[in-house]
Amino acid sequence: MESSKRSPAEFKRQLLWIGIAAFVAACMAMVVLVLTGPISLSIVLAAALGTFFSFWLGGGLMAALFYSERSGYDESPTILADSAHPAKRPE
Repeated sequence: MESSKRSPAEFKRQLLWIGIAAFVAACMAMVVLVLTGPISLSIVLAAALGTFFSFWLGGGLMAALFYSERSGYDESPTILADSAHPAKRPE
């Protein structure tokens, strides 16, 4: 149970690191594009934004996967006995 209480804080921390990593990847993409030759600013910005959001989306989905697993949302459902099922009422 202790891990489920820490899960939201860990998820936020993971998203922060993913955002930082996405920013660094976007900066690296801009530097590489600028150093390779004359390219228009719109192409550089489009590539940087595409890199940032692709990295951020992939990392965010991975963080959501870990959050879901740690918080218990992926547990198997409990099967109730037929007599205890609320849809079946005794006649």
